[in-house]
Amino acid sequence: MGGALAAGQTAGGPLLGRLAEAHGPSAAFAVAVGAAVLILGLALTTRGPDRPSAALTPAAAAPAGSAR
Repeated sequence: MGGALAAGQTAGGPLLGRLAEAHGPSAAFAVAVGAAVLILGLALTTRGPDRPSAALTPAAAAPAGSAR
């Protein structure tokens, strides 16, 4: 999904430039901030893949030959 966000930012660059020329830099900045807020909302509301519970225990993080 990170690649899609980067592609969207690349595609949005020329559009923000035109917006800044037509309505000033504050309008382009407001649109960019609005897009960032939408991306943050999407990131906070979507769920990533579940991690196995063994990866969360301290013993699983110790190297094989350690004294733990």
